Formats: sequence, C-alpha cells, structure tokens
Amino acid sequence: GAGATGAPGSALDKVTLPDSYAETHGSACLDGTPFAYYVKMAEVPSDKWVFFLQGGGLCVEPVDCRNRQASHQGSSNEEYWGATYSPS
Repeated sequence: GAGATGAPGSALDKVTLPDSYAETHGSACLDGTPFAYYVKMAEVPSDKWVFFLQGGGLCVEPVDCRNRQASHQGSSNEEYWGATYSPS
C-alpha cells in the first residue's frame, strides 16, 4: 500500500471523505461538514502510515460541542482547514 510521512517542513495534503460516506456511516464534524485529515504520500511506496488528525477533544457538556462547531475543532470548513498543512 501507499505510505505517508510528515517530516517537519513538508506539507501534508487535505483529504476529505465524500458526503456519501458520512451519510452511510454517520461520520461528520460537529457542524455537519465531512470528516477530513491530512496526509503526505511517501516518495517510496510503504505499508507504514502516519496521520495527522486535527482533533476536537472531549465535549464534557453539550455547550462544549456547540462552541466547537464554529471552530477548527468542530469543522472541516476551508475557513479553518487549508488544502495543505505544514507541521512545525
């Protein structure tokens, strides 16, 4: 399979799951946008993967989830998530 690396300074590409996946499996961000993650494909094919998952953390109370809906922790909206991510 293809592998992934995320060395400092190398940009990772955003991958967004199709709307149909969210509808079928019930997976979406708090604001209803599709789940997304960043990945960098290895230059040499590998069976090892490293993922950067921008998490939203724990919602202790319903208000916590409501507050996260309009932030990078609850949305894959391009306002918060660019097409690429460069780890530092």
